[in-house]
Amino acid sequence: MGNLVGAVLETLSSECIADGKGGFIADQFENLANFRAHYEGTGPEIWEQVGGKLDAFVAAAGTGGTVARVSRFLKEKNSAIKCFLIDPPGSCLFNKTDRKF
Repeated sequence: MGNLVGAVLETLSSECIADGKGGFIADQFENLANFRAHYEGTGPEIWEQVGGKLDAFVAAAGTGGTVARVSRFLKEKNSAIKCFLIDPPGSCLFNKTDRKF
């Protein structure tokens, strides 16, 4: 993942310097690099670290990039792996719903 993330950050920092604004919005909800980084980096890293011995993957709610792409990667390796998204009370997503469970 380091190479992909490094390339993205280098491109973004170059653009920030070139336009003179000095900053950028990552926009992780729409940025395809978010999904790609988790599929090409985080998923394989988890798989390697556990030696393929994994029953479940749990991720906290956020942009959806982590849970979507790590889950896809892991399920391609072993379709029996269970994947869960958690959204604890008090989070911004929890507070956006009318229905509380």
